[in-house]
Amino acid sequence: MSSSVFSSITTKLIIALLALGLIISLGAGSDYVNFGMSDDVIAEVDNNDISKEEFQYFRNIKLSQLPKKILQDEEMIKILDEQIVHMIATRKALALKASDLGLIVSEEELKRKITNSDLFRDRGNFIGFESYKKRVENVFGLDEAIFEQVLIEEILNDKLKDFLFTFVSVSNEEIENKFLSDSSKITFYIIRPTSSNLGIMEFSDKEIDDFIERNKNINYNSDRVFKVFFLNYEDLTKDIQVSQKDIENYIKNYPDEFDSNANKMEENKSKVVKLIRKRIAENLFTEELKKLDKIIKDSTFKDLAIRYQKTQEIFTLTLTNPSGRFPKPLIDELANFDPGINKRAIYFFDNKIWIVHSELDSNNRESATKKMAEIIRIRKQEELLSGIINESPRKPEKVLESVKDDNNYSYEFKYDVTLGDFQRILNMKIDIENFEDKDFFIPNIFGEKKKFIIYVEKVRKANKEFISFDELKIKKLLLSERKKAFFNRFVKEVMGKSKMKLNNKYFNYRKDVPKK
Repeated sequence: MSSSVFSSITTKLIIALLALGLIISLGAGSDYVNFGMSDDVIAEVDNNDISKEEFQYFRNIKLSQLPKKILQDEEMIKILDEQIVHMIATRKALALKASDLGLIVSEEELKRKITNSDLFRDRGNFIGFESYKKRVENVFGLDEAIFEQVLIEEILNDKLKDFLFTFVSVSNEEIENKFLSDSSKITFYIIRPTSSNLGIMEFSDKEIDDFIERNKNINYNSDRVFKVFFLNYEDLTKDIQVSQKDIENYIKNYPDEFDSNANKMEENKSKVVKLIRKRIAENLFTEELKKLDKIIKDSTFKDLAIRYQKTQEIFTLTLTNPSGRFPKPLIDELANFDPGINKRAIYFFDNKIWIVHSELDSNNRESATKKMAEIIRIRKQEELLSGIINESPRKPEKVLESVKDDNNYSYEFKYDVTLGDFQRILNMKIDIENFEDKDFFIPNIFGEKKKFIIYVEKVRKANKEFISFDELKIKKLLLSERKKAFFNRFVKEVMGKSKMKLNNKYFNYRKDVPKK
């Protein structure tokens, strides 16, 4: 989650709330919405049912592939169940897309799929359709029609891939570039400035004051201190009245959640009221988020706390020694928090909405002094590298030797690194044809934290005449990578337009949100 762009955070949080089933059409005093489905349906994707039997079929396959340790982890199983639903939903959505493109599965194709499957063969021969039906029911626990629909979707998915891959190709130039990238080798030195001779720097009060004034957006506080308040959903629904009909409908729809003992009815009612209020609060909070997006920059943090939490209690969170009241995921997020222009962010953890504020401590002169020293060191590093750059065109080898004897520099020797890996180190593309030995290679050193330049000792260019030995292998590899990337983009696009709902009789939450 990006903490520097508030609108992005808000959008992501709303999506997270949606993904957790936190938005429902429910108002105080209305009939409770039965957002459950038939007991035979696990989920829906684009109004197509995912049956309990179909889900269990894929679930059994997946569970049989997992180690015992994972099978004993209830939280992992919950995650796995959701992944299985998403997998089935993706299969169905792609099968529908294949049908839209005019792809079909004939009876003969389906028959071939069944008869050629090892599941239904004995000593190399098909066991017969009567035995096939019994095996599907007894082994897989599936109705024949459901199983064959699974097979049809599988065939349609395969046909869709074949159709899409006709648009994927690799040029001779791409093959050649890949050959040169993998086969050309470079031996070089990575040279870094140490600026170790700077020692302890001292600054006057005026220098520090001027620096702080010029750099008001810098967070000088080395301890990373945040102001924090959190919002409980229940705070939004204290005055909401829940009708008797709401209570009865909820108990009727979710009987397994409650004790059927008549003596427990009042306890059950109390539990239902809390659940319904929570769901109403979840709905109301998304509306508050929209308001928050508009006022957060123009309101004080204390005013925000009073508005949303109805209290003046604001906590202090210090990353170096955080209190146990803050969840670990929040601590982990804030460790990477960059205040930038926007000093506030929103997070959703432990069923609470956490709103945080990073305050600039312009009075922290010690931290400001350290920051000044850091900036000066960076500038000195750039000056050192600039010195090499200025001297390198004249006598590059002598410049390298002088660097080795200079305590201001450190260097690392790299032998026969592929051109591809060399480009990744530099984060830029190299023209191997014009790349020469005994010269400096200069990446963009300014404004970067990791500053270095490179002295190229030896370039071993690949001989293009030998490309024929690897041409087929390279082409196959590139095609495979490109097909995978192309198909993943296609799936993402299809699922981005699909709508999925989980049956919360089997899951503790529901989803009704386009899959991203």
